[in-house]
Amino acid sequence: NNNCVELNWITSTEINNDYFTVERSIDGINFEAVTIVDGGGNSTKMLTYSAIDKNPQIGLSYYRLMQTDTDKDTHHDSIYSDIVAVEFHPVLELSIGIFPNPNDGRYTSIFISTEAEKEILVVLCNQFGEETFSKVIVSETGGVLISVSSSQNLSQGIYTVTAYSE
Repeated sequence: NNNCVELNWITSTEINNDYFTVERSIDGINFEAVTIVDGGGNSTKMLTYSAIDKNPQIGLSYYRLMQTDTDKDTHHDSIYSDIVAVEFHPVLELSIGIFPNPNDGRYTSIFISTEAEKEILVVLCNQFGEETFSKVIVSETGGVLISVSSSQNLSQGIYTVTAYSE
C-alpha cells in the first residue's frame, strides 16, 4: 500500500499484553525489529492492530509478531506468531511528456521523469505497431529529454511511446 507494507492483525483476548514487536526477515530465519505497537493489556474483546513497514525490502520478505507480556517474571514473557511471507515490488512513478503534439514529422522530444534513478527502455512505435525508435536511458533527478528526428524513421503520424523498467 503506497510503496509500504501494511500489516494488520486481531486478538480475541489479551492477558498482560504489553506490546507487539513487528519483525522482518529476508531469509525467514534471522529477524529484525521493524516497529513496536502497544498492546491492550487485559481484554476479553476483539482488538484490531496495524503497523506499517515504511522501508520494506524489495522482493520476498517474512514477517512475524513477537508479543511481550507486562509481567516479565513469568516463564513465558514473549510469544511469536506464525510467519507470513510478503512479496514487495515498489510502484515506480513515471511520467512521459511528448512535444510538439501533434507531430509534424521533422522531430519530436520525449521527456521522461521518475522519482528515482532507474534504467528505462523507451520505445516509439508507429500506428502500425512497427518500432521506429528505441533507446535505453538512466533517469535522472528532474527528468531526461530524448530527441527523435526524421532521420530516425520519424514521419508524420500517430505514435505510441512505451517506457519499460524493472
